[in-house]
Amino acid sequence: MCLVPETRSKLMLSDKVLRLIPDERVARADYLGTVLQSEPVRHQIASSLSGSTGQANISQEAVLNLRVPKKSVDEQRRIVEVLGAVDERILLERVLLAKRQKVQEGALGELFACHRQQFRASRLMYVSKGPGDYGSSASAVERYPGLPRYVRITDIDDYGRLTQDPGSVMSVPLAVGRRYLLSEGDLLLARTGFTTGKSYLYRAEDGFCSFAGYLVRFRIDPDKMFPAYAFFWTRSRWFKGWVARNVREVGQRNISAAEYNLHEVPVPPLEVQEDVVRLGEGFQAELALREREIDQLMRLKQALTRDLIGG
Repeated sequence: MCLVPETRSKLMLSDKVLRLIPDERVARADYLGTVLQSEPVRHQIASSLSGSTGQANISQEAVLNLRVPKKSVDEQRRIVEVLGAVDERILLERVLLAKRQKVQEGALGELFACHRQQFRASRLMYVSKGPGDYGSSASAVERYPGLPRYVRITDIDDYGRLTQDPGSVMSVPLAVGRRYLLSEGDLLLARTGFTTGKSYLYRAEDGFCSFAGYLVRFRIDPDKMFPAYAFFWTRSRWFKGWVARNVREVGQRNISAAEYNLHEVPVPPLEVQEDVVRLGEGFQAELALREREIDQLMRLKQALTRDLIGG
């Protein structure tokens, strides 16, 4: 759903798009846009869908028969103003989050640039306790207490952390997942798909976890390299550039464990690595704080929407 500003009058629409022109005497366009994204109306839309899961659609008749809360035009204006103020704050926080992420990348990038010039490089397998290994090929099962969480590529967010969406968290049977249990400092790298090269560093606070087969695990040797240093390196432009040069595009994009083994990473003394880890973890904590603020604002908007519109 989108609102088309009056300044964009010359547009062509696909036959998959339905255009609604509200009667402004009884319904503001921005109010209807807000209502159509509210939980009660989205439930109506979901129950009216037809077609396959991959190509679900809704008929014009079903859209026109959606039931929306009736408010006076003045009430609609006030509702839009209140929710719009929250949206502006959310947008501001997201802009600040993106800027801080750029600052992090720049600061760590400068350190890594120096390390590449000043210190020898070593293959990833040589700063680990052995070559990279693949995860389990078992199918995921519903989340169940006592079973390990099944870490798949889709469970890793853009910041290299585990997602917390209850609807997407799955388990794996312990009988097959035991061999792939993660330990503190294990580094996982995505080996296939459009997110090839995505990384995740396991920490004990993430709980009981096993990893899936589209990921490659490296057990970083802490006597040679801090696992967090290796993780932050995988966030650098040099690692991402290496992935772009080495990924195979035939069929599904992929990089094998054998290829990851050969990737070279600078190896400064541990006390020098510690500076990178301290800086990177400080940035990560700040980014997490801003994300929590955005999440709280999103929850506030949901609560206000329920109070002002209903549902």
